[in-house]
Amino acid sequence: MFTMTTPLSLMQLGALESRISQLLGVEVDVVSEGSLRPEFRDRILAEAVDL
Repeated sequence: MFTMTTPLSLMQLGALESRISQLLGVEVDVVSEGSLRPEFRDRILAEAVDL
């Protein structure tokens, strides 16, 4: 999860997610903080890993 200060296109988000996955060697989900649905927010935050 990240705070988006400059809007990114879906292509840019996909490229970011792919690059982070390559660097870490594991599958990741990149989600902007503003796109979290309220009913899932607490669970997602509890599972989030800081990089």
